[in-house]
Order: sequence, then structure tokens, then C-alpha cells
Amino acid sequence: MKADMADKEMLESSQSKYEEEVREKCSIISEQKATINAMDSKMNSLEQRIAELSEANKLAANSSIYTQKNMKAQEEMISELRQQKFYLESQAGKLEAQNAKLEEHLEKMSQQEQSNKSRVLELETRLREIGLEHEEQKLEIKRQVTELTLSLQEREAQISNFQAARRALENQLQQAKTELEETTAEAEEEITVLRAHRDEIQRKYDALRDSCA
Repeated sequence: MKADMADKEMLESSQSKYEEEVREKCSIISEQKATINAMDSKMNSLEQRIAELSEANKLAANSSIYTQKNMKAQEEMISELRQQKFYLESQAGKLEAQNAKLEEHLEKMSQQEQSNKSRVLELETRLREIGLEHEEQKLEIKRQVTELTLSLQEREAQISNFQAARRALENQLQQAKTELEETTAEAEEEITVLRAHRDEIQRKYDALRDSCA
């Protein structure tokens, strides 16, 4: 039960960390998507500007108003804008790749989070089952204690009754012993009297016999 509680606490702590990390990564993804959108907007502006400059160059090629120098400056600007566009496209590609990795990682974390939640539910169920088992065990122990207490009380009552009966028997025995001693003393006294009487008769008999002789 302690191990299950420790696992549950560890998973809940890990769950909090996962949730914090998910929030951070979602924030990063949102920021990067905003950056990508800004880059897309800027690239659209650049494309529009390039198109405008290209059109201006075409017009300049047929017009005597623009000099060769202005056309070259515009071509350089177009080249620079195209480089910026390429750079932005490259950065946008990198950010999209990072976002894809982050989203993949978030998916794995989400799966892990779901697994952790399932484990937590499993542990909570197990802990409830253990709690119920312990309650049943406590009730069984209480029942046994009650039975033993009643049995002990019955034994104590029996012992008390036995002790009372023994004291009654001891009193009866003592009384019988006293009566026996008294009866024995009376019998011995009667025997003594009878012996004296017998001796007196024997003496008279001997005297009578001697006189007759």
C-alpha cells in the first residue's frame, strides 16, 4: 500500500511537470506560428514589392525617363528583396520543422500523460480496494475480539462458579471433618466406658467363680 501511494505521488508530480512543459511548448509553438504568419505577411509584401519593381523595370526599359543607373539600382533592390525573401522562406521552413518536432513531442507527452492518468486511476482503484480489504479485516478482527471477549467472560463466570462450588465443598468437607472428629471422640468415650463396664463385669465374674470354687 505504501509503494502504491509512493507511485501515485510520483506520477502526480510527473504529471504536473508534463503539464507545465506542455504549456511552455504550446506557448513556444504559438509564438513561432505568429512569427511564421508575420514572415508570410512580410514575404507577401516583398513579393508584391518585387512584382511592382519588376513592372517598373519593364516600363523603364521602354521609357526614356528612367536612366540606366536607376534601373540598375532597382535591379539591385529586387535582388536584395529576393535574398530577404529566400532568407525568410528558409527561416520559416526551419520554424515549421521545429514546430513539427514540438508537436510530435507534444503528442508523445500527451500519450505519456494519458498513460500516467490511467496509472493514477489504477493506483487509486487499488488503494480503494486495499482500504476496503483493510476495513473488512478490521471488522473481522473486531468480530473475533468480540467473540473472544464473550468467551473470556463465560470462562471467567465458569471459573467464578467453580470457585464458589469449591468453597462450598470445602465448607462441607470442613463441617463433615468436624462432625467426624466429634463423633470419633464420642465413640472413643463410649468405648472407654464400655471397656470399664466390661472389666467390672469380668472382675465380678472372677470373684463369683472363686467363691464358688
